[in-house]
Amino acid sequence: MDYRFWNEFHSNFYASVIFNSKKSKIVKMQYVDWEEMKETNEPEFNRVIKACENFVLSYLMSFRYNWNEEVLTQLHASFFCDIYTDEIH
Repeated sequence: MDYRFWNEFHSNFYASVIFNSKKSKIVKMQYVDWEEMKETNEPEFNRVIKACENFVLSYLMSFRYNWNEEVLTQLHASFFCDIYTDEIH
Protein backbone atom coordinates (compact mmCIF):
# COMPACT_ATOMS: atom_id res chain seq x y z
CA MET A 1 0.00 0.00 0.00
CA ASP A 2 1.12 3.54 -0.72
CA TYR A 3 2.59 5.06 2.47
CA ARG A 4 0.89 8.42 1.83
CA PHE A 5 -2.60 7.06 2.61
CA TRP A 6 -4.39 5.60 5.62
CA ASN A 7 -5.83 2.62 3.77
CA GLU A 8 -6.04 0.85 0.43
CA PHE A 9 -9.29 2.59 -0.54
CA HIS A 10 -7.71 6.06 -0.31
CA SER A 11 -4.70 4.88 -2.30
CA ASN A 12 -6.83 3.31 -5.04
CA PHE A 13 -9.21 6.28 -5.20
CA TYR A 14 -6.28 8.64 -5.61
CA ALA A 15 -4.58 6.54 -8.29
CA SER A 16 -7.64 5.62 -10.33
CA VAL A 17 -9.96 8.61 -10.02
CA ILE A 18 -8.34 11.79 -8.82
CA PHE A 19 -4.77 11.75 -10.10
CA ASN A 20 -5.74 10.44 -13.54
CA SER A 21 -8.48 13.01 -14.11
CA LYS A 22 -6.47 16.12 -15.00
CA LYS A 23 -9.65 17.92 -16.10
CA SER A 24 -11.29 17.25 -12.73
CA LYS A 25 -12.61 20.20 -10.73
CA ILE A 26 -11.02 18.59 -7.67
CA VAL A 27 -7.55 19.27 -9.07
CA LYS A 28 -8.43 22.77 -10.25
CA MET A 29 -10.11 23.89 -7.02
CA GLN A 30 -7.23 25.12 -4.92
CA TYR A 31 -8.98 27.33 -2.39
CA VAL A 32 -12.49 28.13 -1.19
CA ASP A 33 -14.09 31.46 -2.05
CA TRP A 34 -16.19 31.89 1.10
CA GLU A 35 -17.83 35.10 -0.09
CA GLU A 36 -19.11 33.39 -3.24
CA MET A 37 -20.45 30.49 -1.16
CA LYS A 38 -22.18 32.87 1.27
CA GLU A 39 -23.84 34.79 -1.57
CA THR A 40 -25.62 31.63 -2.78
CA ASN A 41 -27.39 31.30 0.60
CA GLU A 42 -27.79 27.54 -0.02
CA PRO A 43 -28.59 25.47 3.10
CA GLU A 44 -25.83 22.91 2.35
CA PHE A 45 -23.24 25.64 1.80
CA ASN A 46 -24.35 27.38 4.98
CA ARG A 47 -23.80 24.15 6.96
CA VAL A 48 -20.33 23.72 5.42
CA ILE A 49 -19.44 27.33 6.19
CA LYS A 50 -20.58 26.92 9.80
CA ALA A 51 -18.70 23.61 10.26
CA CYS A 52 -15.48 25.07 8.86
CA GLU A 53 -15.80 28.11 11.11
CA ASN A 54 -16.39 25.82 14.12
CA PHE A 55 -13.23 23.83 13.31
CA VAL A 56 -11.27 27.05 12.60
CA LEU A 57 -10.56 25.90 9.03
CA SER A 58 -11.93 28.87 7.08
CA TYR A 59 -8.66 30.77 6.80
CA LEU A 60 -6.67 27.67 5.88
CA MET A 61 -9.17 26.62 3.20
CA SER A 62 -9.28 30.09 1.63
CA PHE A 63 -5.51 30.54 1.50
CA ARG A 64 -4.45 31.22 -2.10
CA TYR A 65 -1.17 29.71 -3.17
CA ASN A 66 0.39 27.99 -6.18
CA TRP A 67 -0.27 24.52 -4.74
CA ASN A 68 1.46 21.30 -5.68
CA GLU A 69 -1.31 19.43 -7.52
CA GLU A 70 -0.17 16.00 -6.34
CA VAL A 71 -0.37 17.03 -2.68
CA LEU A 72 -3.78 18.60 -3.27
CA THR A 73 -5.10 15.41 -4.88
CA GLN A 74 -3.77 13.35 -1.95
CA LEU A 75 -5.76 15.56 0.43
CA HIS A 76 -8.95 15.12 -1.59
CA ALA A 77 -8.45 11.36 -1.77
CA SER A 78 -8.22 10.99 2.02
CA PHE A 79 -10.46 13.80 3.37
CA PHE A 80 -13.52 12.61 5.29
CA CYS A 81 -16.23 14.52 7.12
CA ASP A 82 -18.29 12.48 9.61
CA ILE A 83 -21.63 14.25 10.00
CA TYR A 84 -22.76 11.97 12.83
CA THR A 85 -19.83 12.72 15.13
CA ASP A 86 -19.23 16.22 13.71
CA GLU A 87 -15.59 15.38 12.94
CA ILE A 88 -13.29 16.03 10.01
CA HIS A 89 -10.54 13.52 9.27
